[in-house]
Amino acid sequence: MEIVEWLKLGASIANFLITGFISYYLYNEKKNDTTNRRIADLESNADSRLDDLSRRVALVEGAMQQLPKHSDLDGIGDQLNKLARETSAQTATLTALEKQVGRIQEWLMEKAK
Repeated sequence: MEIVEWLKLGASIANFLITGFISYYLYNEKKNDTTNRRIADLESNADSRLDDLSRRVALVEGAMQQLPKHSDLDGIGDQLNKLARETSAQTATLTALEKQVGRIQEWLMEKAK
């Protein structure tokens, strides 16, 4: 074989190898770009979900600060118990008054006869 044929063969092999390496490099770059884009999309989605969750937690915490505390509820319970005792006393007084009015009415009815 002549040197020209060897050079042509060497150039063909070099061309084949260079094309293969370039193809492999471009394949890996594209794959990495796709992976990086997917990771960025996942991060963006996770960030938006975390932002929404943080906003919702802040709303719940704000609403919880508006709720009565245990001490407030204890005070309300004490007031309800006091009101129940007073209502019970008033009921007893009204029952006694009702009996007296009934007696007066009976006396008036007997006197009218």
